[in-house]
Amino acid sequence: MNLVYSCVFYNLNYVQLLDLLLKSFSKFCNDSNTFYLVLCDKKLEPFIKEMFSRYEINGDTWCLEINTLFQSGTSRLRIFDYENIDQFEKILYLDCDVLITNSINEIWDICKEEKCYVMYEKCDRASHFFLLNDEEYNTIDKSLSFTSAILLFKNCSIIKQCFAQIYKHTETYLQQKKQHQLNNLHPQG
Repeated sequence: MNLVYSCVFYNLNYVQLLDLLLKSFSKFCNDSNTFYLVLCDKKLEPFIKEMFSRYEINGDTWCLEINTLFQSGTSRLRIFDYENIDQFEKILYLDCDVLITNSINEIWDICKEEKCYVMYEKCDRASHFFLLNDEEYNTIDKSLSFTSAILLFKNCSIIKQCFAQIYKHTETYLQQKKQHQLNNLHPQG
């Protein structure tokens, strides 16, 4: 069985985008071999479950406590913590502003290796490299930029470890940033 998943937190406008995505999913991809999971706030869960029912989608929600916009953006990396993840062979992440316009069976066929398949996206400093200082930004190969709006991968230990490392790195970064801000508020000495 394959898994498609998306994340929706905070904003009811994103639920409207998800509604369009799920509608396109039901038209082009709703088969018995594909399950749809939405990671969401508890308060958004009833809206999402109603959409699954309306579009007759085999899916469910997984409620997470997300406190910041940054955590919302990195929540997609937590997919391997989902209790039923071992049921799925291949996994496709879609941002809520994506629409499906053709059968995704061809996409599943692409996924043959234990790597994360991504789509190239032209480099944009604000979207891709906002966390880097000027020196770091100038040393990055801009031809390697990609969108994280669509991620395709096998359910394997390589990707699981990669996502865990990225998530841990982001959490460490946030803690260091908080500590730096606290130190600037209360300079020692």
